[in-house]
Amino acid sequence: MFFGETYRREQGFAWPPVHDPCAVAYVIDPQVMTVRKVPLDVELQGALTLGMTVADFRAPPPPDCHSQVAVQLNHAMFWQMVETALRHIGEGGQ
Repeated sequence: MFFGETYRREQGFAWPPVHDPCAVAYVIDPQVMTVRKVPLDVELQGALTLGMTVADFRAPPPPDCHSQVAVQLNHAMFWQMVETALRHIGEGGQ
């Protein structure tokens, strides 16, 4: 409740984001999203952007770039994975 209300109040989101479940879904099946390799940095000095993660999409990534960000999510596939997981909570692993 607090999480969702905070996002609604501070960010104007009707529903809070589900970052962690998206990351887990990608580990289970990378086809659930499209990712793009881009350099990432955390802004440490910006007056308006302090603490924000900045992804630089302006140029091809350098050869030593190891970070990637999701740029598209297969919503139907993602929610099917979530629903399936919820249906099987408590069952023994296989």
